[in-house]
Amino acid sequence: MKRIRKKIFPALVLLAMMLGYAIPALATDTSMSFDFQLTCDGGSEKYVQPGDVITVNFTLARTDSTEDYTLYTMQDEISYDDEFFELVEGSVMTKSGIATTDIGLLDGYRSFYMNRVSMGGGEPWKAETLVGNFQLRVIGTSGTSIIENRNCIVGNKAGTESYTTTAKNLTVIVSADCTVRFETYQGTDIPDQTVRLGEKITRPEDPVLDGYRLDNWYKDWYETEVWDFENDVVEGNMTLFAGWTANTEEDSGADTPEKTADTEAGPAGQDEKTGLSSWALPAGIGAAVLIAALLLLFANRVEVLFTDPDGTVIRKARVRKGAAVRRPVAPAAAGKTFEGWFADAGMTQPWDFSRPVNEKTTIYAGWKKD
Repeated sequence: MKRIRKKIFPALVLLAMMLGYAIPALATDTSMSFDFQLTCDGGSEKYVQPGDVITVNFTLARTDSTEDYTLYTMQDEISYDDEFFELVEGSVMTKSGIATTDIGLLDGYRSFYMNRVSMGGGEPWKAETLVGNFQLRVIGTSGTSIIENRNCIVGNKAGTESYTTTAKNLTVIVSADCTVRFETYQGTDIPDQTVRLGEKITRPEDPVLDGYRLDNWYKDWYETEVWDFENDVVEGNMTLFAGWTANTEEDSGADTPEKTADTEAGPAGQDEKTGLSSWALPAGIGAAVLIAALLLLFANRVEVLFTDPDGTVIRKARVRKGAAVRRPVAPAAAGKTFEGWFADAGMTQPWDFSRPVNEKTTIYAGWKKD
């Protein structure tokens, strides 16, 4: 089984990002518009050799006017492949007032955040401003990688709306031979493919996973975009993610198998599709509102423990209050046969995976000795 790369969640960053769950998505304000631009040496494409160090520049440009303006809240999540790049320690330079954080994401990439959160008044900004830059060392030995803008936000004074944004990414090229990986989780391994830049991926044979059938191959860990083998072309080194559907009525509550991760850092068993991003807070938010948001966050999410009858935790999950928890893949243990998930340690009441969870809950694995 291919492993999912390490996901590192520094505690303070995770807390700040989790606060985003308590804040509604901002409506769109069309009175201004902005372009988030990533460049290296003045261009959006850079040819490199393994071991080279590049400087990534992030410029925020107003596109509806050349007039200066007042900036209240801004965020850019600059995503990069940690198998192709590594951040050069001590290389970050930013405009005053910009906070930065480098974190690992659930999809195996890393994101370098640059953001400004107004806790009161705004700041005068030029129509085109170099927000900051940082350096990446090229550790990939072949292929192409895109350094991508994600979750671009410029908030208005009230903190209730965000302006229209566009983005220009940075493409870094070692060679045109790109590596395509296939993440199957607990399914059978699929060999990597080497595909030329701009060409199509050959659809592999479907992987096999007991109790499941392959739904689709997806472009992203969150399974929001299906890869179209007939029309989509490779733009760089990439991973396609298997989407699984239970193939029996008994297992119909399981949309996908458990997506495990290395746990040398970060919370154990963190496998939920949490969408850890967009943690810039609206302008003008005060300490009382921040505390209220934190309380609302924990009030609206509950912990679910999957345990053995003796209380040994097999895995953990956090779900929104009132939502159903997803069925994990059946565990395995030597000398025992797994018989299902139960609401009680005595294995008298099977757990209903369509049942809403409204408080901290324990679900018990049922075992029968061979």
